[in-house]
Amino acid sequence: DGCWWKEVKLVQLAVTNVTVQDVTLANSPQWAFTFANGADPRTTGVFEGYKVVAQWSYNNDGTKAPARGRIKNCFVQANDDIFILNNSGATIEDCTLWQFGNGAAFQMGWFGKTFSDINVSNIDLIHSETWWGPGDNSGLLNYAKAQSGGGRPGEIRDITFRNIRIEGKTLRLVGLTPQLGQK
Repeated sequence: DGCWWKEVKLVQLAVTNVTVQDVTLANSPQWAFTFANGADPRTTGVFEGYKVVAQWSYNNDGTKAPARGRIKNCFVQANDDIFILNNSGATIEDCTLWQFGNGAAFQMGWFGKTFSDINVSNIDLIHSETWWGPGDNSGLLNYAKAQSGGGRPGEIRDITFRNIRIEGKTLRLVGLTPQLGQK
């Protein structure tokens, strides 16, 4: 019926511990990797050496960072958010990113939430088309206020970015527009 949350995901996992290594996903109809229990902070694991390419469709997010998990040595080309950061203890390192015009390279969300201890390092954003967009959901790191609904409180803390290299233009480095109650 056209609802984005009912669209086909290329890989949807309903697990508490996952290892993904040396896999290439191409031309996904929507999210590349997602969790059926996406809000569940018990999902942990390692994503290493994978590639996501040819993400042409709308809402083609890359990967939700698993709680207490690690994403490393990957290449992700996405037409929406590349990494969703809203699980505590996630580490993302040594990755190369290609960002199309929708979403942010690192998205923290649209509704109130609590998470902490996210470490991102050694990232190369080699292409970004977000420099021309409307601005509420774009750039390197983003938290966008929901258009409706939400209203839940939350606290985001201890997010570290190190050695981030951006080639060319991007709309912004950090865009934080939290809703009422979000700290």
